[in-house]
Amino acid sequence: MHTAIRSLCLLLAMLVVTPAAAQLPNIQDSAVWGRIGNSQADGGSGPSQAIPFATLLVQMGAVPATRNINTTSPLAGGGNLSVDRTISLGTQSANQVLAGPTTGSAAAPGFRAIVGADLPNPSGSTLGGIEALTCATHQWLNTISTGGVPACAQPSVTDISGGAALTSSNDTNVTVTLGGTPASALLAASSITMGWTGTLAAGRLNANVVQNFTNDTNVTATITAQNATLGWSGQLALGRGGTGQSTANAARQSSGLNVWGDQGTGHGDAGVTIGNTERFAYTNAAFTASRAWVLPAANVTGQPYAIQIADMAGGVTASNTLVITRAGADTIDGGTTATISAAHGGYICTSDGVSKWTCQATGPASGGGVTSVTCGTGLTGGTITTSGTCAVSLSTASNVLGADVSLNNTANYFDGPSMAQGTSGAWFASGQVTVIDTAGGANIYCKLWDGTTTIASGAANIGVANGYISIALSGTLVTPAGNLRISCKDITSTSGKIQFNHTGNSADSSIYGHRIN
Repeated sequence: MHTAIRSLCLLLAMLVVTPAAAQLPNIQDSAVWGRIGNSQADGGSGPSQAIPFATLLVQMGAVPATRNINTTSPLAGGGNLSVDRTISLGTQSANQVLAGPTTGSAAAPGFRAIVGADLPNPSGSTLGGIEALTCATHQWLNTISTGGVPACAQPSVTDISGGAALTSSNDTNVTVTLGGTPASALLAASSITMGWTGTLAAGRLNANVVQNFTNDTNVTATITAQNATLGWSGQLALGRGGTGQSTANAARQSSGLNVWGDQGTGHGDAGVTIGNTERFAYTNAAFTASRAWVLPAANVTGQPYAIQIADMAGGVTASNTLVITRAGADTIDGGTTATISAAHGGYICTSDGVSKWTCQATGPASGGGVTSVTCGTGLTGGTITTSGTCAVSLSTASNVLGADVSLNNTANYFDGPSMAQGTSGAWFASGQVTVIDTAGGANIYCKLWDGTTTIASGAANIGVANGYISIALSGTLVTPAGNLRISCKDITSTSGKIQFNHTGNSADSSIYGHRIN
């Protein structure tokens, strides 16, 4: 019995225990062996066959088949396991276990760290030890073999579940079309809202959107940050509404608008065909013979235009003339030529833009122009060729009636005031008469005439006896046949008369005349 107790103590010292109470089921595989009776362990001569001691204890009824062993207190209560016993082990470092060797042959157990070989392989229903593995980016651990070997793989869309349906919200310019199966496209996604950022690349713009400028001959443009900047280069050509020149003087010349400017084209002692673009042609040498200068066609511009031609050299004479000649079938003042026959003469010729020219003489003397002025009738000063004065010298005539004239025949006119102006020239005459009838009311007729031609006439009525009227007449007459006069008649009675001094001024009936040519 003592041998059994000693073997039990040895067995307990070798057990692997955990901090919590552990059951010892059917203690039959203990490494502690003993003998009953004269066993070799007691030095006796009993049976030499070794019997597992734990098995013997059970068979003897010393301990039940199952007994709890606590490690919180020393074994007490007797020398058998008929009751629960408590055993204490020495302290160890954290994470140490009581186990045999990690590799190789069997050996006495000791406290050590657990290794992978201490764990069983996992199965479909039990846990076990596995290897360590770090998955690559975008992969996840998806399998562990029964040998404890893990593996990684890239997840597919079908591996993701539980997400909301994928929807889109279109932008004003950007639209989205969802492909595949939007209902399970992304985990926990609910919608996609498209926005706008940056500047849209030129290649993505509509063909009608301005992306660049092609510079014109004069107009240039650049685009920077969606802003267009316009510029200007060079001079605007004639065909585009400009002058093609950079100065006003150049713009007036033949290379520009070709109008009279500060310059002209000089020609010498020779015949000339005036250029289509010339607008001022002049002589720069004296002529030794008559020279013909031919105008451009009247329709060369398609519009009316003018050319000035002048003898600026002063070398044109009556025999060495400058003959301005038409081109083709054009006409010049209805004819074919216009001639400068005096020094420093000239013409300004204007076309109708079709086929006609009209030329106006300029300068102090030119063929077809005025060479002298003669002071005519009514003027003094004679003939003026260079300078002089024509003074007005017009004739006058007048007469004031000096006595009353009786109107004693109702059928006849009786002469009142009359003037002797002569029969030459054109005359302007004016005058008046005062008429009275002593018998009663009367009708009076009067006329201004030269004895043959009536210039003006008039009528008046005298209302009562000794009543009077005044009649004024005026007019002009060329080359009068006789004296200009005012004559009257009383068609009512023979008591009428033309008075000379009804007012006391002795000028109640008078006539005045002025020669006007």
